[in-house]
Amino acid sequence: MWMDISQELHNGIANWPGDTPFKYQLDTTIDESGVNVGRVEASFHIGTHLDAPYHYDNDGLKIHELDINKLIDRAQIIECLDIDCITVSDIEGIEIEAPIVLFKTRYTKQLDAFTESFSILSEGLIDYLKQHNVGIIGVDTPSVDAYEDDALPVHHACNRANILIIENLELSKVRAGIYDFIGLPIKVIGDASPIRAVVKRV
Repeated sequence: MWMDISQELHNGIANWPGDTPFKYQLDTTIDESGVNVGRVEASFHIGTHLDAPYHYDNDGLKIHELDINKLIDRAQIIECLDIDCITVSDIEGIEIEAPIVLFKTRYTKQLDAFTESFSILSEGLIDYLKQHNVGIIGVDTPSVDAYEDDALPVHHACNRANILIIENLELSKVRAGIYDFIGLPIKVIGDASPIRAVVKRV
């Protein structure tokens, strides 16, 4: 059975401070014209989303240019529940068995309030994962970098390693292990896209 590991988008969901909040509203209703027609205003980085390299590199690929085959593959969920900054030493005893690695942390999401403190990844970890043929990493936090770090060292490390980044996963109901994974973005010429991410235990 497939399990949904993406956040539900709704009015009031927390956004990264300064980003455009999510807003859905009906422009036309059934009572008015026989159909409901809605529109959405939001940052592309709202909820569970895929970053395109263009997000942090002016010369990077945009969402519509990415290879979607990388987003339909085996994934490995690794639990790092009591670690502020996940490093190579925290996972080197675990065999990396999939091209997609998702990190489950202790982060407690309040979907209606942004939390500035969350676990992050180290730059060295990105190099290590690249050596193990990982092409996508995912986190259940708002970013792979610290909230206050505008230099985005981990994002740039991923760019150098040709690793894509998924943020704001919902991993609270899944355990460590190997899964089939699907997480496709909309085909947009942009810097990021919300995705509907699902997994099925292998």
